[in-house]
Amino acid sequence: MGVSLGQLAANTASVDVQYGNLTIHVEYLPANVTENALLVMSQFQGQDAAAMRASFQTFNEMLASLIHDWDLYEDEAQTEKVPINAARFQGLPPYQGRGQIPIALRAAVLGAILGDIRPEALTAPVTTNS
Repeated sequence: MGVSLGQLAANTASVDVQYGNLTIHVEYLPANVTENALLVMSQFQGQDAAAMRASFQTFNEMLASLIHDWDLYEDEAQTEKVPINAARFQGLPPYQGRGQIPIALRAAVLGAILGDIRPEALTAPVTTNS
């Protein structure tokens, strides 16, 4: 039985992210963890404020493209999930005043996703039957 690219794109996986004494369940799209996603993470070192702002915007857009669903809520009653988009992550309009998603939490989510992908498996030696 084959697999289509559409099936790959729609496939989800999940991780539990520890943030202090809290645990957030995150569903993500493994097919969106691309070379570009990994390159975005390497762009933060040695940048001025404008370049860093642009890098954070790119980071937030990339992270939003990875997350499929999560159990992070706007309200204590847990009736309204925090929208998964770059503007909401930063607390930008129209979300201004609703609070920014801490960068440490966003980094923890990405770290958990990348840890789940297990990049070390990508560099494992390939053996052939010769």
